[in-house]
Amino acid sequence: MMRRECSRPDSPFQMVWSCLISLIILYFVAESILVTFFVESRIFTQSFSPEYILLIVILVVDVFVTCNRGIYVGGVVSLDRHEVIRQYIRGWGFLADFLSILLISLSISISAPWKDCLRLVIFLRVTDLFRFDNEFFKLIHTRRTIKQLYMLFKLVVAIFFISHVLACIFYYLDLELI
Repeated sequence: MMRRECSRPDSPFQMVWSCLISLIILYFVAESILVTFFVESRIFTQSFSPEYILLIVILVVDVFVTCNRGIYVGGVVSLDRHEVIRQYIRGWGFLADFLSILLISLSISISAPWKDCLRLVIFLRVTDLFRFDNEFFKLIHTRRTIKQLYMLFKLVVAIFFISHVLACIFYYLDLELI
């Protein structure tokens, strides 16, 4: 019986999939920060849209895609599915994926006052953003102009992110002190 191999970790499908997962994780990170900061004001509605459920389903599908993505072992690509799954379950990636999906799903279904804080578990998946960044950088590393523009873009995004976090902290402190 012929065993089916995993897809290569540097395939175009994996790059597009990593980009999609990175965007979804960025959405959940932004949403979890907003929900946590503005729990009292109830900016967000109690009911969740089908799009929100779709994002969670895509995160579940990502577990299966990750189990079918080849890995690098000692600098050599390994496409053996059993080895990939074993490495995925032994590493902390499976635990982070499982906990984030479980707790985000629980935050939808329970009605406790602290349920919105469960969404902060998505920060465990931030490593997926770094993986996408590394994959994209490997793709463009030979094109000098594009690489420099990408590095400039990352720097601007980092500055905006730090400014945004500081502004949120100052805004929160202003609300608490007045």
